[in-house]
Formats: sequence, C-alpha cells, structure tokens
Amino acid sequence: MKKTKIIAIGGGSVAVPCAPASTLAIDEEAILLAASELPVGRETVNVLFIPTASKDDLWYCHGIYTHFHLRLGCNYDHLRLLGRVPRLGVIAEKIAWADIIYVGGGNTRDMMNVWRITGVSAMLGRAHKEGKVLMGLSAGSICWFEAGLSDSNKFDGDAHWKPMWVSGLGFVPLLNSPHINSEQWRTRELARLLKVGGLMKPVVALEDNAAMEVVGGRYRIINSVTGRGAYLYRGTTRFRLAAGEEFRPLELLM
Repeated sequence: MKKTKIIAIGGGSVAVPCAPASTLAIDEEAILLAASELPVGRETVNVLFIPTASKDDLWYCHGIYTHFHLRLGCNYDHLRLLGRVPRLGVIAEKIAWADIIYVGGGNTRDMMNVWRITGVSAMLGRAHKEGKVLMGLSAGSICWFEAGLSDSNKFDGDAHWKPMWVSGLGFVPLLNSPHINSEQWRTRELARLLKVGGLMKPVVALEDNAAMEVVGGRYRIINSVTGRGAYLYRGTTRFRLAAGEEFRPLELLM
C-alpha cells in the first residue's frame, strides 16, 4: 500500500511571467516524491492543477503550465469546475490520471463549497488514500488540513472583513495558517487566540516559501528560501519549526 503524501506550502510566487518560481525547490521535491512511484515504463510525472480558489483563472492555469510543463518537464492538465461543470466521469478521469494534484490560492471558503457540491472532495479523499501527491499553496495548503485561518471574507468586498476558520478535507489532523510572515493580521489573530485559549487544535503556521511535507504519518518542514520555516501554535505557546531533512512523527505536534 502506498504512503499518503501531502506538501502544504505557506505561500510564494509560482505563476509570475518571465520569472522563476520562488517555490522551485519545494516543487522539485514533489516531483521526486511522485516519480519514485511511477508505473513501470512511464518516466514523466502527471500534474493536475485545480484553480477553483482563483475562480478558475486562465492566466493562473497558464502560469502553472509554464512552470510544471515547460520548466520542469511534467505532463500538465487542469480541472476547472466553475461555469460549465465537467461531468463526474471527466472529473474522475482527470484525478485518476494525476500523480500530483496541485491546488492554487484564492478564496478557500468558496473553493471548499464548490468541491463539496461537485463531488471533488470525495474524489480527493480517494486520491489521498491511493498515495497521490497532494499539494498547493495558501488556499491550496489549507484545504488538506482540518481547518485553516482564512481571509475569504475579504472577497465579499467588505472593507472591515474579519478572519474566519474554513473547514478543510482533514487529511492532516491539525489547523493551518499560511503566509505567517507576510500577512500581519494572521500573527495578531493567532496571538489573540493563544491569549484567550481559543485554539481548537494546534496550528501549523507556514511562512512563504516553506512547506510541511507529510508522508505516511511523518512530517518535516522544507523550504525553497534559506531560513524559511514554520511555527506551531499549541496551548498558550508558539514554537519554531525549522526546516530540516529528518522526518518526525506527526503526533509530536498534537
């Protein structure tokens, strides 16, 4: 039985025209992870991009195509779910084809709602059990956890929006907050919750260009920019999670 595999990235630039992805080393690790279990006779990794959180933005799709196909040599396809929704059979075929499923950033709340309505949530659950590499940044990082700290309310146009927790797929039994080093409201909100004892579960707070790699119940922090890592908010304390080569039991974070 294949091990489950998740790479949750705190943030970074991937689809910027004429510029290398800041998450390159993390993405290369995902490709190596997927390539290690390719069927005999196939050498190229298949990457499926799901851009639901960005409202199926085609420029985003083109940027991911450029990065993973043209730069990194993977086969590429994308799964757009808004507007004319593909038939369930088409969705299932695309997910079955993929070795890596990459989820982009954007509105986490709306993305999760679309996935539940279209049946994608259940299909991703099967993909997880089959050992496909599930990855993404920002919203595409939150979705693999039980829940994540999100700015989805700001997409409603309210200048006085408030942070919210959005339920994810629960493949990683922790909470997640991406962009902890680049969005100050996240640090303030987590500090407030620590003070009042309002955290439901420990929170992994990932910096941009850092990721939590979880393979078969063990984790490590990896990065594509030297010094980037993560924090663990647990109980009333914040701990630093530095990047390193060694995998550790995920239960140590509980």
